[in-house]
Amino acid sequence: MKDLQYYAMYFTMMSSIKFTKMHGLGNDFVVIDDLGTPLNQAWTEVRDDGLSRRGLGHVPLLDDHSSAVTPSFARSICDRRFGVGADQVLWLRKPHDDSLDVRMEILNSDGSVAEMCGNGIRAIALYMDRRYKKRNDRYKGKHEGKSHDEPSDKRHGGELDTTELSEFRVETLAGVKTVKVRGDQVAVDMGLAQLGAGFAGADGNAGVDKYAGFSGADGNAGGGVTGVKNAGKIMELNGKEYRFYEVNVGNPHAVFFVEDVARFPVEELGPLVERHPFFPNRTNVEFVQVLNPHAIRVRVWERGAGITLACGTGACASAVASLATGRTDGEVDVELPGGHLKISWNGLSAPIMMEGAATEVFEGIYFI
Repeated sequence: MKDLQYYAMYFTMMSSIKFTKMHGLGNDFVVIDDLGTPLNQAWTEVRDDGLSRRGLGHVPLLDDHSSAVTPSFARSICDRRFGVGADQVLWLRKPHDDSLDVRMEILNSDGSVAEMCGNGIRAIALYMDRRYKKRNDRYKGKHEGKSHDEPSDKRHGGELDTTELSEFRVETLAGVKTVKVRGDQVAVDMGLAQLGAGFAGADGNAGVDKYAGFSGADGNAGGGVTGVKNAGKIMELNGKEYRFYEVNVGNPHAVFFVEDVARFPVEELGPLVERHPFFPNRTNVEFVQVLNPHAIRVRVWERGAGITLACGTGACASAVASLATGRTDGEVDVELPGGHLKISWNGLSAPIMMEGAATEVFEGIYFI
């Protein structure tokens, strides 16, 4: 009995945070919900043996200057041996604009901040759908036709089914993103792409429609930019020259096209590109193998996290680079180690649309 009282007192003195473990195609996250109970509002759990321990209900937020969600917390909880294990922490907070549904802040496993995460926003959309459901009235028993940016349920052959659609508007450091959820499928309007180094040999964005005319080059809409396919910005790594394309989809990416991504030294070159002087704020890195005009295979080195099984923004950047250089056309199936994403893009003035699954794994309490 003395031992039980000791442990009860021990747990009472410890701070704790409730979390949810989620993933998008194996790119895994610790989700911290700061939309509910504030940090100093504790709950008490009465155990079967009559003892109680105190803990925290939701996530930690005292004010903008004092929070348990810090870079050191992210490093600790993301550690796969001494913590929960994750690629990133997704911190859900109240948005600055009351017309929005949630604010998503992202901490990488090394404690650094990320502007945006495509797999992460699908995960939090599923989380919001299950806990803060907001139905789209158009889908309450009406079952009208599905538009291009609404997720299909593959369990029903891609046809519109009886599962209702939820829609959320999410504040991120890369701007406001609209997400739509049906079942475990989530469609995301990822916003506009910006093309930089490597396109027609220029370090700029032309701001024109479709794929033609980047930096004044002559082009073919739907067929890539003349001369771009074999262009690219040259980068020297370990004494060899490689060509890459710079794409920003709310966060920075360097896209390299390779013949066989499975044999390419991603582990060796990924960290060198991430921290290359060309990218003062570091970059995400994609190595892309074109399988056919509508499919690519991608491996990712994520800024601040290293190799991951999937990267939503990386899939978007890879698809945009392959479309803009004429290597692919139409909707692109992006094959990642953790699964597949569907990406569509119709040029610089059109948003990138991403669709894929998200999964909730378990909930827990983390002691800090």
